[in-house]
Amino acid sequence: MLHKSLFTFLSLWLAIGTLQLSAQYAQELQVNLAANKSKIINVPAGGLQALTAEWASNTQRPTTIQYRYAKRNKSLTPWIDWSLDNESSAAAASLLTLPGYVRRVEVKSNSEFDLKVRVLTYNEQNQTLKHFSALEANTCPCPAPAVVDRNSWCPNGDCPIIDTPTSVDPEFLIVHHSAGNLDADVDYALVVRAIYDFHVNTNGWSDIGYNLLIAPDGTVYNGRGTAAQGAHFCGANAETLGVCMLGNFVAESPATTAMSALTSLGYFLSCEFDIDVNRTAAHQPSGETLTGLSGHRDGCNTQCPGEQLYSQLNNVRTNITARIDAGCQAIEAPARLTADARPDGAVALDWETYAGASSILIERSISVPSSYEPLAEISGTLETYTDRTAPAGANYYRIRALVDGELSGYSNEAMLAVSSSEAGPPPVRPRLARNPVRGQIEIKNLVAPVDMAFISDAAGRTVLELTGTTPRWNLLPGQLAKGKYWIMIFSGNEWYTVPMEYMP
Repeated sequence: MLHKSLFTFLSLWLAIGTLQLSAQYAQELQVNLAANKSKIINVPAGGLQALTAEWASNTQRPTTIQYRYAKRNKSLTPWIDWSLDNESSAAAASLLTLPGYVRRVEVKSNSEFDLKVRVLTYNEQNQTLKHFSALEANTCPCPAPAVVDRNSWCPNGDCPIIDTPTSVDPEFLIVHHSAGNLDADVDYALVVRAIYDFHVNTNGWSDIGYNLLIAPDGTVYNGRGTAAQGAHFCGANAETLGVCMLGNFVAESPATTAMSALTSLGYFLSCEFDIDVNRTAAHQPSGETLTGLSGHRDGCNTQCPGEQLYSQLNNVRTNITARIDAGCQAIEAPARLTADARPDGAVALDWETYAGASSILIERSISVPSSYEPLAEISGTLETYTDRTAPAGANYYRIRALVDGELSGYSNEAMLAVSSSEAGPPPVRPRLARNPVRGQIEIKNLVAPVDMAFISDAAGRTVLELTGTTPRWNLLPGQLAKGKYWIMIFSGNEWYTVPMEYMP
């Protein structure tokens, strides 16, 4: 285990760039199903597979559609029901999302049926830095949850917001699940984008239907936001906010991190809009009697949000009530941010250690202190960062802490003027040669031997030390669990950090 003091001067960088989400209809085909006879659909490689199934509007809805696919180990999944729940009047099943590695999907029905199946493949071309912002608050004095904005899941700007949205005065929070199958290595921003495309292009809506969405890792994504009425409650959307948990929870339970995020989000929304999550009252638009925090099935003919999530909603209400009784406390901003020049033209940032933070979010504005953009997200245990991409001229910086899914205020502002002689082209950064799936890790673009290397988890804890001067390591079976990690390398008197998703 490396000594804690090492982290006080460790300078991490993330693979920052613009995430280009390109989606194309890889296939659109007629699938003629005989009763209990399957058909195979071949799909191209991608970061995420999204499938829609439609049938003629003048035909009766199928009673059952099932699918299965080959997992990474080549074994087939059992037959899984393709959810036929759909908020729209369109003759279509729910959106089906599958991991990007899937190449063949087998589909069958219990009766003879003709389907139009569309496969939309999403490709992640570069890694991205999520842009967090605090959920807008007008009345609640408590810290607002951190949400990932629309630009992070739709960076190409082709997911326009409704010009004249219908406003909403929410009295009920409605919990959904997306009903799609997700693997741990799926980029959740792709899933949100796929839901947007399904809602707009298949259901014919003007925007994504949900107000907010929660990923299995606890990240909250902004959909329509909290000021606009959604499209999620069988046409009776007034007085409601729709929160969608990404995943299928008919048979599997949601992740603890996602349930914690649902509690935190529900706590803030109940505070902001004066919603009593335990109160039972009439919901006039639907004609149903609802609880302040309800499941989709409480007002509509659907299984959503799945039994394994629905059965936990009472616990969520209890936990929200406990947080309300305990009161809230403001989250202090990070302090004493400084920016100093390095001999190589980079900018060294330092600040006081921030106890309890899961992440430190760093923003930079070039030339003027009014155009801040996200620069990096690093472990909350760190108190330094080196900006190696600072252009010539004035560079302004500010930071904030992410604590239990909530954002602190901003630190003081720090500025450094970089001269044109100091500023150089961005360095070629080390990267994974491939995402390791068979136990081998290889790093490219290192110009000097490895002096020290180790793997840390998302919380900054060292889980495995790597030995050897060559940036290539073989992991033994069971040595590292499946998940997301950082490879931290000291080489050529510099620290480098490379993100990794390990899938043994």
